[in-house]
Amino acid sequence: ELSRYIPWETVINWSGGEKLAGFFAMFISIISYLRYKKTNWHGSSKVIWIDNPFGQANAGHLLNYIFDLAKATKTQMICLTGLQEVNIYAQFDVVYSLVHRMLMSNTSVIRSNLVKSNQGVETAFYKVEHEQMSFI
Repeated sequence: ELSRYIPWETVINWSGGEKLAGFFAMFISIISYLRYKKTNWHGSSKVIWIDNPFGQANAGHLLNYIFDLAKATKTQMICLTGLQEVNIYAQFDVVYSLVHRMLMSNTSVIRSNLVKSNQGVETAFYKVEHEQMSFI
Protein backbone atom coordinates (compact mmCIF):
# COMPACT_ATOMS: atom_id res chain seq x y z
CA GLU A 1 0.00 0.00 0.00
CA LEU A 2 1.33 3.42 -0.93
CA SER A 3 2.01 6.08 1.67
CA ARG A 4 0.01 9.27 1.46
CA TYR A 5 -0.30 12.52 3.33
CA ILE A 6 -3.32 12.80 5.62
CA PRO A 7 -3.99 16.16 7.31
CA TRP A 8 -4.14 16.21 11.13
CA GLU A 9 -7.64 17.65 10.86
CA THR A 10 -8.69 14.34 9.31
CA VAL A 11 -6.76 12.14 11.76
CA ILE A 12 -8.36 13.88 14.75
CA ASN A 13 -11.81 12.82 13.49
CA TRP A 14 -10.94 9.13 13.09
CA SER A 15 -12.33 6.53 15.50
CA GLY A 16 -10.48 6.01 18.80
CA GLY A 17 -8.38 3.08 17.61
CA GLU A 18 -7.62 4.55 14.20
CA LYS A 19 -6.69 7.86 15.83
CA LEU A 20 -4.32 6.07 18.20
CA ALA A 21 -2.70 4.27 15.25
CA GLY A 22 -2.25 7.61 13.45
CA PHE A 23 -0.78 9.26 16.55
CA PHE A 24 1.50 6.25 17.07
CA ALA A 25 2.76 6.55 13.48
CA MET A 26 3.65 10.19 14.10
CA PHE A 27 5.26 9.39 17.47
CA ILE A 28 7.42 6.62 15.96
CA SER A 29 8.37 8.93 13.09
CA ILE A 30 9.46 11.66 15.50
CA ILE A 31 11.52 9.39 17.77
CA SER A 32 13.09 7.71 14.72
CA TYR A 33 14.05 11.13 13.36
CA LEU A 34 15.45 12.27 16.72
CA ARG A 35 17.39 9.03 17.07
CA TYR A 36 18.82 9.47 13.58
CA LYS A 37 19.84 13.07 14.36
CA LYS A 38 21.59 11.85 17.52
CA THR A 39 23.36 8.82 16.00
CA ASN A 40 23.47 9.69 12.27
CA TRP A 41 22.46 6.08 11.60
CA HIS A 42 19.09 5.05 10.13
CA GLY A 43 19.38 1.50 11.48
CA SER A 44 19.54 2.38 15.17
CA SER A 45 17.11 0.61 17.47
CA LYS A 46 14.82 2.15 20.06
CA VAL A 47 12.93 0.99 23.14
CA ILE A 48 9.77 2.68 24.36
CA TRP A 49 7.79 2.02 27.55
CA ILE A 50 4.08 2.63 27.08
CA ASP A 51 1.41 2.59 29.78
CA ASN A 52 -1.86 1.05 28.54
CA PRO A 53 -1.55 1.88 24.83
CA PHE A 54 -4.27 -0.51 23.66
CA GLY A 55 -7.36 0.99 25.27
CA GLN A 56 -9.13 1.74 22.00
CA ALA A 57 -6.80 0.07 19.51
CA ASN A 58 -7.50 -3.61 20.11
CA ALA A 59 -8.71 -4.53 16.62
CA GLY A 60 -6.38 -6.96 14.89
CA HIS A 61 -5.75 -4.80 11.81
CA LEU A 62 -4.82 -1.78 13.94
CA LEU A 63 -2.52 -3.82 16.17
CA ASN A 64 -0.86 -5.33 13.09
CA TYR A 65 -0.26 -1.84 11.70
CA ILE A 66 1.21 -0.55 14.98
CA PHE A 67 3.49 -3.55 15.50
CA ASP A 68 4.56 -3.72 11.84
CA LEU A 69 5.54 -0.05 12.05
CA ALA A 70 7.45 -0.65 15.29
CA LYS A 71 9.28 -3.60 13.72
CA ALA A 72 10.10 -1.66 10.54
CA THR A 73 11.61 1.17 12.61
CA LYS A 74 13.46 -1.23 14.96
CA THR A 75 11.41 -0.06 17.93
CA GLN A 76 10.89 -2.48 20.80
CA MET A 77 7.73 -1.78 22.76
CA ILE A 78 7.44 -2.64 26.43
CA CYS A 79 3.79 -2.14 27.28
CA LEU A 80 1.93 -2.15 30.58
CA THR A 81 -1.76 -2.98 30.32
CA GLY A 82 -4.53 -4.70 32.20
CA LEU A 83 -6.08 -6.03 29.00
CA GLN A 84 -5.83 -9.76 28.42
CA GLU A 85 -6.98 -10.03 24.83
CA VAL A 86 -5.63 -12.66 22.46
CA ASN A 87 -5.11 -10.05 19.70
CA ILE A 88 -2.77 -8.12 21.98
CA TYR A 89 -0.91 -11.13 23.38
CA ALA A 90 -0.32 -12.46 19.86
CA GLN A 91 1.75 -9.38 18.99
CA PHE A 92 4.38 -10.02 21.68
CA ASP A 93 7.09 -12.67 21.92
CA VAL A 94 7.06 -12.49 25.73
CA VAL A 95 4.12 -11.64 28.01
CA TYR A 96 4.27 -11.33 31.80
CA SER A 97 1.46 -10.91 34.27
CA LEU A 98 2.44 -8.81 37.30
CA VAL A 99 0.31 -8.85 40.45
CA HIS A 100 1.00 -6.32 43.20
CA ARG A 101 -0.02 -7.09 46.79
CA MET A 102 0.40 -4.86 49.82
CA LEU A 103 1.42 -6.76 52.93
CA MET A 104 1.46 -5.67 56.52
CA SER A 105 4.14 -3.32 57.84
CA ASN A 106 4.54 -1.24 54.67
CA THR A 107 5.79 -4.12 52.55
CA SER A 108 4.54 -5.07 49.14
CA VAL A 109 5.18 -8.03 46.88
CA ILE A 110 5.07 -8.11 43.09
CA ARG A 111 4.45 -11.56 41.69
CA SER A 112 5.60 -12.14 38.13
CA ASN A 113 4.09 -14.95 36.05
CA LEU A 114 5.20 -15.81 32.55
CA VAL A 115 2.08 -15.95 30.36
CA LYS A 116 3.73 -16.43 26.96
CA SER A 117 7.31 -16.91 25.81
CA ASN A 118 9.20 -18.09 22.78
CA GLN A 119 12.13 -18.75 25.12
CA GLY A 120 12.54 -20.16 28.59
CA VAL A 121 12.12 -17.41 31.21
CA GLU A 122 11.80 -17.81 34.96
CA THR A 123 9.03 -16.65 37.29
CA ALA A 124 10.13 -14.22 39.98
CA PHE A 125 8.98 -12.52 43.18
CA TYR A 126 10.08 -9.07 44.24
CA LYS A 127 9.78 -7.74 47.78
CA VAL A 128 9.70 -3.99 48.22
CA GLU A 129 10.03 -2.26 51.59
CA HIS A 130 8.00 0.95 51.78
CA GLU A 131 9.14 3.84 53.88
CA GLN A 132 7.09 6.97 54.45
CA MET A 133 9.13 9.98 53.43
CA SER A 134 8.64 13.43 54.90
CA PHE A 135 8.97 16.71 53.07
CA ILE A 136 10.66 18.44 56.00
